[in-house]
Amino acid sequence: MKKILIITLFVLTASSLLSAELSQNASKARSMVRKAVEFYKANGKDAALKAFDDTKGIFRSGEYYVFVFDFDGLCLARGDGNSTLIGVNMIDMQDPDGKHYIKEMLETARDKNSGWVDYKRSNPKTKKIENKSSYVEKVDNIWIGCGFYK
Repeated sequence: MKKILIITLFVLTASSLLSAELSQNASKARSMVRKAVEFYKANGKDAALKAFDDTKGIFRSGEYYVFVFDFDGLCLARGDGNSTLIGVNMIDMQDPDGKHYIKEMLETARDKNSGWVDYKRSNPKTKKIENKSSYVEKVDNIWIGCGFYK
């Protein structure tokens, strides 16, 4: 009986810590997007896109970076340094389960102005397919996002 109680306490503690970490990661991603939206509004589209592309700038923090798309699915900026995707229409991108996650992000921003989208991506650190969640927000005729691996 004592072993069951210890295991139960361990599981509850671990679950609580994981939940707190997810909440903190979500808060950081949302905060990054909101900061990007404010920067966009204050400085205009051209200056904002340039700032969002800067891998050493204020819109990059460890694994967190801002990405920007228009409502046709065209990638306008990526703070991860993968500039080969800028100017590419990614509307048909699918995760390993076949989910059109760019399209879902676009629809979330367009229809709800902001929200979360869950999908799977290859984590550059682990090189494994992992669950990812991104927060997106509409501003003018574009949407800005930032995500984190769960």
